[in-house]
Amino acid sequence: MGKDTFVLKMRIAIVGSDSRAWKKIPDGEKKVNEVIVDILSNAKENKILLKHFLGFDYGCCPMWGDTQTFEGEITVVSGHCPIGEERWYCLDCGIWLGKWDYADDRHEQTTILPQHKILKVYDHGGVGTWAEIIATKLGLKKEIYPAEVHQWNDKKYSYPTGILKILKGYRSRNIQIAEAGMFKPKDMYEQSALDNGLIPEAVEADKNYVLYDIEPAGSCKHCGGFGGYARENKLARERDVFIKCKFCGGDGAYSGETQTYKMAKRLGRKTHKVVIS
Repeated sequence: MGKDTFVLKMRIAIVGSDSRAWKKIPDGEKKVNEVIVDILSNAKENKILLKHFLGFDYGCCPMWGDTQTFEGEITVVSGHCPIGEERWYCLDCGIWLGKWDYADDRHEQTTILPQHKILKVYDHGGVGTWAEIIATKLGLKKEIYPAEVHQWNDKKYSYPTGILKILKGYRSRNIQIAEAGMFKPKDMYEQSALDNGLIPEAVEADKNYVLYDIEPAGSCKHCGGFGGYARENKLARERDVFIKCKFCGGDGAYSGETQTYKMAKRLGRKTHKVVIS
């Protein structure tokens, strides 16, 4: 008897602090890369996918493998962290290439030699940049949402022809990452059907999405990395009250990308926050 093959499609969004925040963590960049490789490698091997879809560990039920096989189609979602200068990076050599000329013939687009994989990302970047590089190395699909202006809010730009364009800031980019693949109703009837779970592709889009926010420990500037504040208890003055920081949620780790994590969580999507020390 032949095996049935199921294709499991999933978006894995990976966001987090830029490289400047990771300098305070010993081997911070290395640790982040190890976490990203672990997430994406396990997903590629279907370990995460099967546990996510089936609700239990596939390895504990070997009888599944007798009748069914699974193929994972992973799309990595990120935001093209804009820190530093946007340059070409060679994945095979592990080097940044020059601005005007490449390191050798293997990187020239016109050469007859076998081409190396090159990717254009920001040379200082951060979690988003490292996720892009690792996803490309693993041969996974990518869905990248870069900000068009380096500021939180959108910016209006008027062309000399009189055309007005809204340039996307970090907030709009974060919303796009949090909403990636979501079904958006066009009218009240579609909204009603969506609320009642009558649109299968919408249900699948939410089920097939997970977001990881990777942050360095103690990075929340609002609470100093302590996770909250001690305030005087007016009812019992001899004892202070500890109030959780509303930005980091009490774990002391926060960046602008944590807003993406919160947005996705509010939308009811599956989210994980990874704090590295």
